[in-house]
Amino acid sequence: MSREREELEPFSTPSSPTGGASQYSSVRLLITLGLFFLVTPLVEKVPRGDVIEALLLSFVFLFAVLAVGAGRRKFIIAALLMTPALVGKWFNHFRPDLFGPALYLIPALIFGSYVILQLQLSVMQARRVDTGILCTAICVYLFMGLVWSFAYLLEAGLHPGSFTSNSPGGPTAVLDGFTAFYFSFGTQSTAGFGDI
Repeated sequence: MSREREELEPFSTPSSPTGGASQYSSVRLLITLGLFFLVTPLVEKVPRGDVIEALLLSFVFLFAVLAVGAGRRKFIIAALLMTPALVGKWFNHFRPDLFGPALYLIPALIFGSYVILQLQLSVMQARRVDTGILCTAICVYLFMGLVWSFAYLLEAGLHPGSFTSNSPGGPTAVLDGFTAFYFSFGTQSTAGFGDI
């Protein structure tokens, strides 16, 4: 009886059979990641676009905690790892002269790595593949691209001139958020990145 009900209502359970990422949370995280990746390049150069980018990143981090935190222990660890990254991002936003990007990039790398590990474990331990597991796997891929863009931004901040971009306006050695994102996914998808 319970097996028949599980097959008829695949989204009625709050978490996967192994206690991994919640199906609903995975879908929400995927939607939030999609919005972040679609909107951020569009608002990067507009006035107050950095506020929109910071808000969207905050939502991505919050939904990542919810997706990872199916159990109380995982939720607490994810929330504790997210807090310095989120606080650092907002401190850097309001006072970039006092707080450099490393203040949030290093905690964001640690938090992102934890999210990737937990979501990947959730995918690998799933007893069956359903929509929630597929969304979780896509979230792993997208979060890997996001985390590597943080790593590239950190490298560019610690060692200026590490990256050179051949943009239409001429070569530039400044690695901004979108260029780091582009480089990260160009590398991850093996599409090539001869222009950076």
